[in-house]
This record gives sequence, C-alpha cells and structure tokens, in this order.
Amino acid sequence: MDPLENSAPNAPINYPIELTEAIKSGIQNNTRLLLSGENTKPQVTITGKITNYVVSPIALQEGDNAAQNRLTVSATMDIYFDCPNDNYTHEMKVVSTRFADYNSSQDISSIESQLLSEINTQIVQDVINQILSNW
Repeated sequence: MDPLENSAPNAPINYPIELTEAIKSGIQNNTRLLLSGENTKPQVTITGKITNYVVSPIALQEGDNAAQNRLTVSATMDIYFDCPNDNYTHEMKVVSTRFADYNSSQDISSIESQLLSEINTQIVQDVINQILSNW
C-alpha cells in the first residue's frame, strides 16, 4: 500500500503516512487479507487521499466564543481485491469522514496527535467494515 496522497492543505505533513500505516496495520491485524509480501501478490490494494482536514467551532457561547472545537478529517480510498479464482479484480470506493471534539481552551498543537489517533481508529474501522461487508 502506497502512502495516501494529501489533498488537504491544513493536514500535518506526516499525517498521510500515519493514516496509511494505521490502515495497513488494521487490515493485517483484523483480516486474513494480504497487502503485500515476499513472493506473493497482494490480495487487496488500496489507493487514496486525504481530502479534508479542518478545525471548526461547534459549541458557541455568549459573545460568539467557542467552548468546543471539532477536528474533522475526510479520506477517500479505492480498494481493489484480486480474485484469482474468479479471474477478475473487484473494486470499491470508501469515503470516510470522522471527527474528534476538544475543549477550545486547549491548543490544537498540544493534542493533535491524540485527536488524530482517535480519528485514525475510526477511519480504519470504516475501511475494515467495508472490506468485510463486501468480501
């Protein structure tokens, strides 16, 4: 699996690699599918990109001050299954938009990795659910 592309200008530069590794790990630990290996053809290939990465206020208080903010991440992935017994490749698209809320008194840079970890877990679960429901 190649690293996801980054089409979201606000996303941290290393985020596509982190999400890619989380997806690879999730598939390898939760399914029997092969992503790649020595002398083996992968059973599943995933390509995609991060399309949205935005922080927005969600709980406005008096004076238009936000009590909470929301980090939202969207990713679009094309998943290809190699079906050698059937001599064809099955393709599906997964679009996942997930978010994590945090107190607006917290600096995003101090909690960003924790929030992204929560979001990554949700995106990985979306991918695995889609794979298993169509396999």
